[in-house]
Amino acid sequence: MAFGIGHIESGRLTAGSHSFTVTSRSKANLQSSSASSGAISVGQLGTVTTWSPSTNTQQVSAPIGTGVLNATVSPSAAGNFVYSTTGAVSCNSTTATTVDASTYLPIGSYNAVCHLLSR
Repeated sequence: MAFGIGHIESGRLTAGSHSFTVTSRSKANLQSSSASSGAISVGQLGTVTTWSPSTNTQQVSAPIGTGVLNATVSPSAAGNFVYSTTGAVSCNSTTATTVDASTYLPIGSYNAVCHLLSR
């Protein structure tokens, strides 16, 4: 704080409520003091996940590959994407299976889902 003006470095605060205290140092004829000044509420930043696979068909005997599992998030957020599929639509399977770029899927049509697991 200088000349009665201060600032709070809020870029490092996590989402939630944070209290703060203002303290002035003693100088010349002024005595030091501190007082509880209140709280700051920091909201969680919303993100948008974009997923546009480069192909929606896959060659038999080839892994899914990174061209299909290519989701991005904006603004940038810490975490990992987790992809899953439900079994071949022709089999009416509803069991979700986690997949990655090295996964081989049997012939069929699949419903795929992408989730960002934040840290």
